[in-house]
Amino acid sequence: MSHWKSQLDNYHGSVMLQPVAQMVGVQVDKLNFLLAGFSSIGLGYLYSKALPVGVASVATRKASLIVLGLSILYFCYGRDVLHVIAEAILGYVLMRTIPISKLPQFTLMAALGYQSICHVIRQYIDPDGYTIDITGAIMMLTQRLSTLAFSLRDGAQPEGTTEEQKRDAVKEQPDALSYFAYMFDFHEILAGPLISYNEFLRIAEGRNLRADKPPPSPHREVLRKVLYVVINAMLILFAVPKLTETELLSEWYGALPLLKKVFYLTLFSFLSRAQYYLVWKMSEAVCNSSGYGYYVTPEGEEKWDGADNIRIFKLETAPSLKVVLDNWNVSTQRWLKHVCYDRKVESKTVMTFFISAVWHGFYPGYFLAFMTCSLFVTASRKMRRCIRPRVVKGPGSQFLYDVVTFVFSSAFLAYTTMPFVLLQFGKAVHVWREVYFFGHVLALLAFAVPYVLPPVRQTTTDSKSTNGKSH
Repeated sequence: MSHWKSQLDNYHGSVMLQPVAQMVGVQVDKLNFLLAGFSSIGLGYLYSKALPVGVASVATRKASLIVLGLSILYFCYGRDVLHVIAEAILGYVLMRTIPISKLPQFTLMAALGYQSICHVIRQYIDPDGYTIDITGAIMMLTQRLSTLAFSLRDGAQPEGTTEEQKRDAVKEQPDALSYFAYMFDFHEILAGPLISYNEFLRIAEGRNLRADKPPPSPHREVLRKVLYVVINAMLILFAVPKLTETELLSEWYGALPLLKKVFYLTLFSFLSRAQYYLVWKMSEAVCNSSGYGYYVTPEGEEKWDGADNIRIFKLETAPSLKVVLDNWNVSTQRWLKHVCYDRKVESKTVMTFFISAVWHGFYPGYFLAFMTCSLFVTASRKMRRCIRPRVVKGPGSQFLYDVVTFVFSSAFLAYTTMPFVLLQFGKAVHVWREVYFFGHVLALLAFAVPYVLPPVRQTTTDSKSTNGKSH
C-alpha cells in the first residue's frame, strides 16, 4: 500500500469503479479496498443481526462467512483469490495427514513457503510495491493456518504450555466447514487482525451470548474506529502527497541542514504510518461490528480492545522504541510469540526475527529496517541502564527525561522505518547517507557508554517505583 499509488498493469481486481476513482483522486485498487472494508463493517452488523443463532443454524452462519469472505477477496483481487484457496486447502490436507507432533512445523514451513513464492512474484512484477495485491490476505491466512496448527498440538499435548497457549488450545480437529469458515472469515480476511480459533468459534456458534442479558452494543466502538479511518484517509489524500519519497530523494532535501532533514524524515515517517492506521482501524471496526474483541476483565470492566492491532496514541507518544514495538501490529506480535518466541526453540530471538522477516517478504528495505530496529532496541536498553538511574530523581526529572527520550525515539523510529516504506536498498541508503547515518553512529556509540558510565543497579524501591516504565 506504499505511497498511495499503483502499478495497475498487474492488478487483477475489479476496475468497475475506475471512473469514480479518477474523480475522487485515488487509485482503483485503494478505492476497492476501502469500499470492501466499509462494506465488511455493514456485513458484520448483518451477520450478527440477520443471522443470529436461533434464527439461522450454525452451519448457515459458517457457510455465510466463507461466501462473503471469498466474494470480498474476488472483488479486490480477482483470480488471485485462488492463491488463498490453494494455501487453505494445503493447510487442511496437512491437518488431516501429518502427525500432531509434527503438524505445527510442517504447516508453518508450508504456509511460509507458499507465501514466499507469492512475495517473490510480487517483487518481480511490482518492484516498488505500489499496488494492493493478494499477498496481504495470504500473510494473514498464514497466521491463521499456523496458529491453528500449534493450538491443535497444544490441545493434544498440553505439557509445558503457557497460560495463553492453554487458553487458545484446540482439543478437537475442526470439521471442514468450521476450518474453511475460519480461514475465509470476512471479518479477518482482508487485513486481520489475528483472531484465535476458539474466539472465532465462540462468535460463530453464538456462545458469546447470554440468555439473561442482551449482547453488548458495538456502535460506539465501531464509530470511534471509523473516525480514525476517516482522519487517516484525509491525511492520505491531502497531507501525504505533500511529502513523498520524491522529495526525500531530491536535491531540495539534500541541500537542507541536518536538523531540518531529520525533522522532515520524522514527518515523512508519521505520514507513512497513516496508511497502516487506516487499514488496521478499519479491520478492527469490522471485527467489533460482530462482537469480536469484546471481553470483561476480572474486575468486571467491559473492554473492546481484544481485536485491536494498533494503539495509536501510545505509539505516537512512546518514549522508547520498545514502547513503539509493544503497540505496533499487536496481533502479529502475538502470533510470533505463539509460533516461536514462547516455544522451546534455540536462539528464539533470532528465530523470531527470521520468521518475521520472511513473513513480511523479501524487499531489501524490510531486512534493513528489521536489522536496524534490533540494533536500536539493544542500544537503547544499554543507554537506559546507564543514564536513567543517574538523572531521574523525581517527577520533574522524570518528565524531562521522558521528553528527551520521546524526541530521540521519534527520530530513531523515522530512521528505522524509512527503509520499510521505500523498500529498495539504494533508496534507503541514499536517505541514510543524507542524514550522515546518524542512527547507526549513535547506536554504535551507545555500546561504548557502559565502559564510561557503568550500569547502575536499581534498589528494590527504585524498581517498584518505575515498574512498567521501560523507557
